[in-house]
Amino acid sequence: MLRKIIIALVIVILVLALFLRSYLRGGMPDHEGELKVKGISGEVNIIRDGSGIPHIQAYTEADAYYGLGYAMAQDRLFQMEFLRAAANGSLSEILGEDLLKTDIFLRKLMLRSKAPEKILDRYPLEIQTMIHSFIAGINQFILEDHRLPLEFRLLDHAPLLWDEGDILALTKLQSWDLSYNYDQEIIYRDIVSKVGLDKARTLFPYYGRKHFKLLSERELGPDQLEELLTFSTWLHEFVGLDGGSNNWVISGDRTASGKPILASDPHLGGSRLPGPWYFAHLQAPGLDVAGGCFAGLPLVLIGHNRAIAWGVTNMGPDVQDLYIEEVNPDDEDQYLYKESWRRFDLIPQEIRVKDPDAEDGFRKENLLIRKSLHGPVMHEDEQVLALAWTGHRFHDEVITFYEINHAANREEFIAALSHFGSAPQNFVFADTSGDIGYYGAGKVPMRGLGDGLLPVPGWTGQYDWISMIPFEHMPHLFNPEEGFIATANAQPVSDFYAYRLPGVYAPDFRTLRIRSLLAGQEATDLSEQMENQLDQKSLLAAVFLDHLLPLLEDDEYKQALKNWDHVVSAESGAAALYHEIMDRFLRSIWHDELGEELANNYVNTWYISLNRWVKMMDDPENEWFDNVETDTRETRDDLLRMAFSNALESLSTQFGTAQVEAWYWGQGHDIEFHHPFEAKGGLIRKYLNYGPFPFGGDGETVNRATYDFHEPYRTVMTASMRMLVDMSVPGRSKMANASGQVGVPKHEHYTDLIDDWLAGDYLTMSLDIDDLSGEQKTLVLKPK
Repeated sequence: MLRKIIIALVIVILVLALFLRSYLRGGMPDHEGELKVKGISGEVNIIRDGSGIPHIQAYTEADAYYGLGYAMAQDRLFQMEFLRAAANGSLSEILGEDLLKTDIFLRKLMLRSKAPEKILDRYPLEIQTMIHSFIAGINQFILEDHRLPLEFRLLDHAPLLWDEGDILALTKLQSWDLSYNYDQEIIYRDIVSKVGLDKARTLFPYYGRKHFKLLSERELGPDQLEELLTFSTWLHEFVGLDGGSNNWVISGDRTASGKPILASDPHLGGSRLPGPWYFAHLQAPGLDVAGGCFAGLPLVLIGHNRAIAWGVTNMGPDVQDLYIEEVNPDDEDQYLYKESWRRFDLIPQEIRVKDPDAEDGFRKENLLIRKSLHGPVMHEDEQVLALAWTGHRFHDEVITFYEINHAANREEFIAALSHFGSAPQNFVFADTSGDIGYYGAGKVPMRGLGDGLLPVPGWTGQYDWISMIPFEHMPHLFNPEEGFIATANAQPVSDFYAYRLPGVYAPDFRTLRIRSLLAGQEATDLSEQMENQLDQKSLLAAVFLDHLLPLLEDDEYKQALKNWDHVVSAESGAAALYHEIMDRFLRSIWHDELGEELANNYVNTWYISLNRWVKMMDDPENEWFDNVETDTRETRDDLLRMAFSNALESLSTQFGTAQVEAWYWGQGHDIEFHHPFEAKGGLIRKYLNYGPFPFGGDGETVNRATYDFHEPYRTVMTASMRMLVDMSVPGRSKMANASGQVGVPKHEHYTDLIDDWLAGDYLTMSLDIDDLSGEQKTLVLKPK
């Protein structure tokens, strides 16, 4: 009897294990075979190489975009569904009541146009065709009723069909996440509330002194805008695009091949799983382009064709302003503007919220958005704040990248950039004729008064946007004598630039490191540029240690720091000590007066705070170094000594030894690739996440790895992809992706590219189908 019971239990366990395995692995895409589909005019071949990257061959461009939509839906449908829901402000339709406030915030951003068809009608016919065909490919896959990936089943949600408005809204979501400086305005306002204007301005960007005009008629009370900051921070984390990047281009006079070399590595949410980039190659008459696409969009945003290659970094100008609107006390639908009352535009919205108690599984939440001439009202309590953003005024990013994908030379590339609207970017390019160049493209507002640092009065009209900097006057440079151009989010213009260009700019440590590497390289090639992209030497470390080392006793710790080559490798004990000292030093500067939360928010602005504290280091008696909670007046050197002492104690406890040679940076500084469901923890997190892995670099190394000061030292931003192109062989590039191609957990291409990326390896992206690497799988779509 006992034997029978044991056998029965074993059988039950095996059946459950098989069921669980089947359930977890369900929804795997089929990359081989033939299908008859509606919506194409001829045969479409989707050939996936050994890395799972689709190379799409078609007889028309329309069919190629259809194939891209179908392949992307196969591989990234859940990611696409979530991003589309965020762009439309319909996350609560999937996740329920917990996301309702987030949806209200997203609806107020007005990412989805009220009339997307009017925007689409302005586009050239070939772009309209591209969008329609791409959507048709996505919807074809959805309508085939495949077994859905795990995430859909866990949420009991089925993907919705796509429309043109989704594409435009998703474009705006990506633009919003790359735009500045909505978040900073809130943080600056909080600092003013804490310490007063005079002291607060010493923490603002340098440009603030010259043109500083601040709100004096009204003050914002403390803690009124924390919810807006929370939602904005969450959105950056969710989309995974907020960050910085490197790119550079080298003249053929300095390369072994005699043709230009281009390098680009965008530093976005590289620890997302799946990541933001979907690699693809499209080939049809008049089209032969490869590179990185964003999930849900039909365009190669960083890549190359057979004539030109391009890379992109975030430029940083301020294109977002908050305006305080004076509401009529007798009529809440009116606001004051230049001594007369105007009516808000009233925009009704209906949000479907998942509700198991409702008859059809959803309840409806009504929302009325008020919009002034400045923009939608984002906050209404004691203060009414409206948001002005270039993304609400310009919609032609799709035109830009369509034309770039087809560009054959410098002139066509620059003409394409003239359409680019929101979230200004640094574009570098190289072509087969030997041209190299840089253009800062995007719409940048010219303000009447102020620099967009803080919320300003909307009723006076004095702070309104007058116009935009003309495209031909935006920063640009072609074929410089030194033979290379490099950008790394630093301010692209000097003080002699004709226009005010306030914004959020990186300190120049990465830029200087890249330039020093390039200046010392003659007859360079792709292998040397790979080493450049993986470089982990910190110029900031040298600056910091110049102030610290003279204060230390001559012991093993001082010698470790003194002998350190400033390479922030995962194995370095000196790197661990340096970061622990710096982290504690920075906290000691700000926490006493700003409080822990606001101090961390300010330090996390990094570009702004880093520029400020590095400058402060030359002023050892600066008032910020004094701890207001003590009776003595502390100096820079006092804080450095205290930070050093506390760091030694902390690291000795963490590693269980006081021996610096036993410490290593990668112990605390690691990287884990996060699935959106990781918050569920336990087995779900273990099954869907990947890592953690020890990781080198930091915020100021070329191979970047920043961390959040709210949660040190986990890497949150890094090179989400890398690309290198030698224009002597433009049909073969080198690329790396911090994500697998397929977003379905446990698929063979879920994390395989991450392993290569961690190892510093690159794959070959070939435009010649006969030259593809690895075992290939082909899916043929035939017209019904």
